[in-house]
Amino acid sequence: PRLYSLFRLVERYEMPRHEVYTLLIRNIFLKISIIGILCYYWLNIVAQAGEECWETLIGQEIYRLLLMDFVFSLADSFLGEFLRRLIGMQFITSSGLQEFDIARNVLELIYAQTLVWIGTFFCPLLPFIQMITLFIMFYVKNISLMMNFQPPSKAWRASQMMTFFIFLLFFPSFSGVLCTLAITIW
Repeated sequence: PRLYSLFRLVERYEMPRHEVYTLLIRNIFLKISIIGILCYYWLNIVAQAGEECWETLIGQEIYRLLLMDFVFSLADSFLGEFLRRLIGMQFITSSGLQEFDIARNVLELIYAQTLVWIGTFFCPLLPFIQMITLFIMFYVKNISLMMNFQPPSKAWRASQMMTFFIFLLFFPSFSGVLCTLAITIW
């Protein structure tokens, strides 16, 4: 997903809304393909292997995915954003502070929500764990936003994108429920 944000240097959108839409669509296809490959693995490998308690195995996999997503999000906030600020301020002063990437951060939240929707049946404590990780990430991102980012150079209104964000929240949740039903019925 970070590489997708480099495409904007080549594409040079005039309207920030088009840039955010394009990044969101690219990132959502990447994340959905990861979840699709995982569901394919569960349906073809785990379900046919004859595991006695395959539900526990799926719950453990989703738990691992959620924790690794949390660890990499923390590492990205502490290392990636902080190092980018140091490089921008110390060595490459012409670039300055970076702008907050709304598309990437919204997609990280939607991806975590999708994992919880898929995994709640298999790991009932997953929503509670997700609440704790989101609570921690809220304050980490808040501090990182205040320290490492500048306001966007082009203003845009989030209210114009509300419908698209709501669709992005609905689609992974719906696909997560379908995956859970397919795995359970299979």
